[in-house]
Amino acid sequence: MLRLLLACATIGLTFGWPRITISKRSAPASGSKMKWTPTHADRVRRLDVDLTYSHSDNNDSDCIVGGFDSDNPLRIYVGGPCAGLTIDGDNVSVNDDFRWLEMETLSIDLTDGNNSAPMVIINGTEVVVAKEEATHAEVAVGGSMAVDDPNMSHAAVYACTTSYLAKDTFQYNMNSFAIGENDTDRIDQCVAPCCSDPGDDGCECTDGCPDTMLEATAGMFKYSIMAAAYNRDSSTAGATGNGWERVVEEIGEAENGSKMIHGFMDIYQMLDFTNMQADTLTITSSGGATTYSNMGTCDFGTGAGCDDNAVEVESMTVASGTWTGHYAFPQTYNLGSWTVAQMGINATVDATKMVHIACVKPTATDLTSWGEDSGAKIVMLRYRFDVSGITADETGGKFVNYDPIVSSDGPDGPEVTTAVPTTSSDDTTTPDSADSGTDSPDDGATATTTAAGSDDGSNPNAIDASSAWGIAPGGLLASTMALTMA
Repeated sequence: MLRLLLACATIGLTFGWPRITISKRSAPASGSKMKWTPTHADRVRRLDVDLTYSHSDNNDSDCIVGGFDSDNPLRIYVGGPCAGLTIDGDNVSVNDDFRWLEMETLSIDLTDGNNSAPMVIINGTEVVVAKEEATHAEVAVGGSMAVDDPNMSHAAVYACTTSYLAKDTFQYNMNSFAIGENDTDRIDQCVAPCCSDPGDDGCECTDGCPDTMLEATAGMFKYSIMAAAYNRDSSTAGATGNGWERVVEEIGEAENGSKMIHGFMDIYQMLDFTNMQADTLTITSSGGATTYSNMGTCDFGTGAGCDDNAVEVESMTVASGTWTGHYAFPQTYNLGSWTVAQMGINATVDATKMVHIACVKPTATDLTSWGEDSGAKIVMLRYRFDVSGITADETGGKFVNYDPIVSSDGPDGPEVTTAVPTTSSDDTTTPDSADSGTDSPDDGATATTTAAGSDDGSNPNAIDASSAWGIAPGGLLASTMALTMA
């Protein structure tokens, strides 16, 4: 049985970075089936991790190892070279050449850029699905949260992260996202961008999902985010009801004779490269390159330095020893609409927009307060998605998805293909062969991250949304979520 552990974190009025409290992780119980032990690190830890390889030949230079913490499947591991990791029965050990990154999705926040929407996790809605196919391995974690207001408590958001490790070359323009734990509990969504440069206003997907395919190759790790608005079962429809139509009526802004919500979805993620044994994290953006050692810090307790020292992100590279990890962040994401159909759920892509991503470097005090070593090499990422127009009713709603990539890097590493799309037919090639499910997005929840500047009212990426998410003045809540196996 799954147990959902929640820790509330306060979002500052001035600063857009959450003051996250991360409890120190306890060691797994003895008898856990698999251990990944960093024998070369100063801070030796034993982690209960489910692992898989991208290649059958562990000596292949493109091979990487992917894994997730079975006590917290939102924590993902990507490392190499594969030859540096040895499995002996239930024991897993690494040699001095093995390096890895750890990524953990922390929280999701709905905001107007200044204030956060009061949301509450819906207990019992958590979803964890791990599976291994011939082409890839994946683990999906999801769940739901609802508006924390008795008049609008049936307005909900389901969100999930899905991590894919490619084991073969395949092309795709859609992802199959888990909305339940059965094989048929899936929703297929277009992840291919409808234009190469959507600009500030985005571009419409007038011809459906682009037929120009993206390509995954063995040794590529994909981290996908999806969130969808929906009304909970037994909701009361309409502007005077208790679902999303009521939310739009209460906080939406009048436009062309109707109302629309303006706001963002922020997803926060931690990237830990301590076990790369390097201080050479290079962050690249349109403004140039910045190294980890040259970054200023963000004090999550006071907010000091968080805005001034935030770095915009397009890609990250960590080079160390015999393995280099490259994290490519596409600069676009898709928005769309889902509807309940007779045979399941139909999802139609509506538009492509620019995502805004930034990262900050926590202080040593922050790290120790979270149960990490003061010398740990960690950055916090925030992904910001403009979700203006978010709504739902009894038969459908709006969704957003995003699809970044991690791979080994170097002259022999797998090529990351980000083809510029042409728009035409509704291709339905996905990394998963499961059909769409028959249920609307279940009561479930996850986390997400974005960034691109300050949130003190001067954020250049913020839009005018003075009334958005003003459901409960002063209600500035975000949830840090960890899923554990009871």
